[in-house]
Formats: sequence, structure tokens, C-alpha cells
Amino acid sequence: MNSESTGNSNDYNLTEILKKIQRSCSIREYCSYQIEEKLIKLGVDSVDRFKVITNLKEFKFIDDSRFLQAYIKDKHLLKKWGEKKIFWNLKRLGFCENEIKDHLTDLLSEDRYYENLKNILLQKNQTYKYNLSKYQREQKLITYAISKGYNYNHIKSVLEQILINFAKENNNSNEYDI
Repeated sequence: MNSESTGNSNDYNLTEILKKIQRSCSIREYCSYQIEEKLIKLGVDSVDRFKVITNLKEFKFIDDSRFLQAYIKDKHLLKKWGEKKIFWNLKRLGFCENEIKDHLTDLLSEDRYYENLKNILLQKNQTYKYNLSKYQREQKLITYAISKGYNYNHIKSVLEQILINFAKENNNSNEYDI
């Protein structure tokens, strides 16, 4: 039987677990939800999980606000994710909508957001064959950007300019005019 159902804490050494998690938290950011999941896998009962998480928060090993900021910056700048993909991944980690939206608004400047969107569309556009029709090219780029979590209206506005420039570069403006 696991220790949560019996209330027996002899199955694990809480001090060892706390030190192990403190080491992990000093290397990278974790949120409370991730730590709780780790503790559940280790078989730590709910009372001890609360003690460990409280200790980690008290000594600033975990800070959900700091985690949100780091997560949003990393996913947006490094993985080039859009707002929607970041939002739903944070929601999956147990954050509330208002908290996520507040941090997204603070950290995602419109200039950087549009620049990332433009860059991923330009890079993806270069990978497609030239013999794609305007419709095929546009649909592939839209699908790709949506999979990265960008808003359709933002995609459409950036994509129009990219396809117009692409058509001009290839002297094929009739086929690519929007």
C-alpha cells in the first residue's frame, strides 16, 4: 500500500526528498504543480507534500509568478510559440486564466510578437516548393502558424504582406495577389 492511503511516512525520507527537489529547483524553474506531481510519483502523502511545497516557497526555491515569466519568455523567444499555445500549456499546469493573461500581456510586446510570427512564416515559406498554388502555400503557412499557437487574425495580416513580397520577388504577382 502507498503511504498516502495508510498515512505512513516510513516509505520515504522527507529530508532526502526535500534536498533532492531543492537541488532540482536551483537548476531550473518549476511551478507548484510540477513539484506536486513529482512528490506524488515519489509516494509522498498529501500532508508531507504540503510541507515540502510550503518550504520550497518560503525559501524561494519555487515561485509561480517567476515560473510564469520565465516560461512565457522561453517559449516565446526560444520556441517561437504564440500566445494561444503558451496559454493552453500553462493552463494544463494548473494556472488560472487571469494569472496567465496578466503575465502574457506584460511579457509579450506586440512588436516582438509580430516579429516572431513574421520570422517563422518567412522561414517556413522558404521550405515550400515554388510550384505550390497561392491557396496551397497560404493554407500550409496558416496551418503551421496556428500549430505554433498564433492568432488567426494576426497570421492573416502578416501573411498577406509575406505573400505579396514573395510574388514580387518571383515576378508572379497575379498568382499571389491577395
